[in-house]
Amino acid sequence: MAVLQTSAAHSTGVQRWSVAAGFAASIGVFLAAHNIGLDRITATTLNDVGWWLACLVAARLCWNTSRHLSGREQLAWRTLSCACIAWLIGQTVWTYYEVGLQKLPAFPHWMQIFFSLYDWTFVAGLWLLPKPPGISDFTPRHGGNLALIACTLGVAYIVALLGPASLVSHNLGSNLIIGLHGIGLASMFITVLYLLWSYRWHGLYWPLVCIVIGTGIHTATYITYIHQLMTGTYIANDWANVSWLFVFGAYACAAHERVWQGRHAGIDTSSLQHRERWLEALIPALLIVLMLTMVWSYSAWLTPTAAALTTLLALIFAAALGLREMWIQKQEQHLLATLNDVNEGMLKVNRELSQSETRYRTLNMELVHRVTERTMELQQAYRELENFSYAVAHDLKAPLRSIDGFGAMLSDGYGDKLDDTGRRYLERMRRNALRMSELIDDLLAYARVDQRELQYDSVPLDSVVGLVLTELHDDIERYGVQVRVATANLSVLADKEGILLALRNLLQNAVKFSRQATPPTVSIDVEKQDDDVRVVIRDNGVGFDMIHHEKIFEMFQRLHRVDDIPGTGIGLAIVRKAVERMGGRVWANSAPGAGATFYLQLPAAAREVANI
Repeated sequence: MAVLQTSAAHSTGVQRWSVAAGFAASIGVFLAAHNIGLDRITATTLNDVGWWLACLVAARLCWNTSRHLSGREQLAWRTLSCACIAWLIGQTVWTYYEVGLQKLPAFPHWMQIFFSLYDWTFVAGLWLLPKPPGISDFTPRHGGNLALIACTLGVAYIVALLGPASLVSHNLGSNLIIGLHGIGLASMFITVLYLLWSYRWHGLYWPLVCIVIGTGIHTATYITYIHQLMTGTYIANDWANVSWLFVFGAYACAAHERVWQGRHAGIDTSSLQHRERWLEALIPALLIVLMLTMVWSYSAWLTPTAAALTTLLALIFAAALGLREMWIQKQEQHLLATLNDVNEGMLKVNRELSQSETRYRTLNMELVHRVTERTMELQQAYRELENFSYAVAHDLKAPLRSIDGFGAMLSDGYGDKLDDTGRRYLERMRRNALRMSELIDDLLAYARVDQRELQYDSVPLDSVVGLVLTELHDDIERYGVQVRVATANLSVLADKEGILLALRNLLQNAVKFSRQATPPTVSIDVEKQDDDVRVVIRDNGVGFDMIHHEKIFEMFQRLHRVDDIPGTGIGLAIVRKAVERMGGRVWANSAPGAGATFYLQLPAAAREVANI
């Protein structure tokens, strides 16, 4: 894997620098050819062919780059390609005169139109490049950038050309062509350096760097060329003409780099802020060095007028640099003040949050302490209530047993001495004592549902249902109830005592409420429901209205008279509490006179879930 990554990285690097390597090799061959002592005609031909091919390659690569883009940037690169084509046409005419006719074209010449067209088309292409998102409006900083670049180029033109221009006479047309072409080249350099310097570029950063290098070399070459023409020192086969290869090689590298950046957007990890700091530190220094170099290089041609104009531009440069730095410093101070205000606000918020956290922590501790105290109090009250319940139940059942016992003794020993009314009263007394005893038993059973600890296990429903039916065998036989069971060998994850209690109460109700039907019928079905098991108990008894659905699961709630259907009204409340404690639920569906269906749903045992 490491070898593959290394190979991929090497391949990527080769692709990125292939165009630059090709132009470097061409320049090496060009210089080597000049060093072997070529004659003037051969050297001139080599120069012209090299310039022509370099311009052709740059035009082709710019057009190829536009094919990989869309929108405004596609139009920008096509415009740059057209600019190179305009120069190529002018270069073709120049080559025809210099190589084919063995003479320089008369100056001014109509081919200069194409060179000037190249300048302004290139500027248009640069301004068509889409600006980075989120850029600010034109600010004094941007104006300072333009002023510094313009002053530097102004010094270069003045010290290199103003002195020789006073010694050489040209007609108005020549001066106009020279001026337009010079202004065009200066506009190219000013535009691209301004764009690179003023905005935070991402994918276009390195292409713009290449174009800055190309336009800078082109402008310097043009100034040198015009100076040589004015001073009569121009040599067609001079080895310095290699600069044209550098110019169009830089444009070609820019086009190729833009395509590479588009294909490898994640590779360039340079920080935009880091680039901006480098540019802010480097470009002003380079502009100052460039002005000093031009003054030193052409000091021999520096006239008093040129010196005065150069001094004026240097003063303007210094003033623009100072004002620009003042504005930047003011902005930085404003940002710093804003940052300090934000920091102070955050510190204040943090202090308030810390104080609030301390208060909340104190309140939380107090709340925990109070909850602990209340919990202990509730537990104590619950234990007392539990003891009270048992005590009350025991104390209540003892006199009830006495009442029932003396009632039985009275009935056995003195029943024949009582009239019918007395025997009826005695029967009612014993029946109500028995009902009171059942009510106390049910209340104790309801209380024990919450008190006992649950013991979860895999409980097979067929055995539990069978056990409950065995307990109810006498009642089933007495009332002739037909019972149908279909448990499907399913099991639930539940507390066995809890599920027994719930099923016992449901089946007791089913038998009790269906005994008057003809014939009384009770069915028990067990079904799988995803990860749950549902027990369905149906009867054909008296049923109930669904508006009372919730009422029947509440304590002491009855829908029928005790004389018609006996009971305490606690059984279904016990069922709901027992089932819900085990994580299940219970509900019913019924209609008056149409029987009732009760549903009890509990989680299936693990082995049942695996089979679903």
